[in-house]
Amino acid sequence: MTVRSIGSKALTVLRRRLLPALLLLTAFVLGIRGEPNRAPGQGPTLREAVAWFPAAHSVVFDSAARSFSVQNGQGRYVGRIVDSDSACPGYSGYGGILCVRIALTPDDRIIAVELRRHRETKSYVAHLTKRGFLDRWDGMSAQSAVEREVATVTGATVSCVAIGKTLRHSLANVYGHALPATLNAPRSASLLSMKRLVMYGIIAFGIGCIAMPARLNKYRRLLLLAAVLGLGMLNGATLSLSQMHQGLVHGFGFSEQLPIVILLATGALTPILVRKNIYCSCLCPFGAIQELLGSADGSSRPFPQTVARFMTLCRDVVLGGLCLLLLLEIEFDLASIEPFGVFSMQAASGWVLLMAATILVVSVFYPRLWCRLLCPTGRILGMLGRCAILPRIRRRSDRSSRFWRRPEHRDISRKTLDNDWSRR
Repeated sequence: MTVRSIGSKALTVLRRRLLPALLLLTAFVLGIRGEPNRAPGQGPTLREAVAWFPAAHSVVFDSAARSFSVQNGQGRYVGRIVDSDSACPGYSGYGGILCVRIALTPDDRIIAVELRRHRETKSYVAHLTKRGFLDRWDGMSAQSAVEREVATVTGATVSCVAIGKTLRHSLANVYGHALPATLNAPRSASLLSMKRLVMYGIIAFGIGCIAMPARLNKYRRLLLLAAVLGLGMLNGATLSLSQMHQGLVHGFGFSEQLPIVILLATGALTPILVRKNIYCSCLCPFGAIQELLGSADGSSRPFPQTVARFMTLCRDVVLGGLCLLLLLEIEFDLASIEPFGVFSMQAASGWVLLMAATILVVSVFYPRLWCRLLCPTGRILGMLGRCAILPRIRRRSDRSSRFWRRPEHRDISRKTLDNDWSRR
């Protein structure tokens, strides 16, 4: 046995055994560790207070009002600083509970709002800050801020809603104002329900195309187009490492993130139950765009096998490295690893847009190159296919339904076989 063959076998064992074990360990540790304890902040420093109140000489915590009183050199009251840590329980965005700081004049008018500690995606926070969302309360009285709901910023809706609720609840507790009944009410219920109905229909259509390929596979392009428009652009529903991580650590808010919960359940359970990766095959909006662009070219070019093996190796190395960084609690932006942020184009970073554009251009000549060789989320979902339950049970029985056969024995088109990522 040559050194090369030994090294190849060792690498195969590492990728097929060590990487899944590392992923399981990471998921277990993140789930057990959960959200870090939200210890009360240290409060505003004098330097921070001077930025809002030039005459500030001291900052004193007022336990009765659960806020910080700012005083000048003569001990006179010149303003108030409210920290949501000490004023209200806090509300969660995508990344967990947010901390908001509010500066108010002696006549209780807001002069500044700051987002302090948070675990939101950096590009989304930069987007809502650039759009002036935090400045929309400037000059507003405390009572008006509690009663009035400020419009959110497209592309960062969940974070904006959490910031608004945290601010209103904090001011209500500090100044003794009554909380409006609409504070915790569902937002835009009719619009959201319509979006969700569209999403449910697309998911059901995708399951039907996998279950009855001979009848429904001719509508595959229609399904791909629906995934791009209905899931990606309308709902912003895509699975990513960032969302999986946030779900493990902070949990999912069903009222705001129900589309992601449904899509994650579909993407994670179908490989286990029926050995078919329905999400990567036909529901991923980014994968759908790649396939549509590739089919528009009409030609099939072989991809160099050496380069393909190297790219899949790089994907597994990156995935393993990300697991180690998460285990070591080293902070970084998971959303910048994948191009799925392109469906929130207003909030996506320049790097994500550039990566997505490059992949889409390449996919014209090599369809679904990202899905086949580079996607870490698809790699995780593909691993779940090895844990399939029902196909093994059905093979022991006398039933020979086309849906329950192994993928390689099913009478489906080559295009569908090429998109069966659970076989990776």
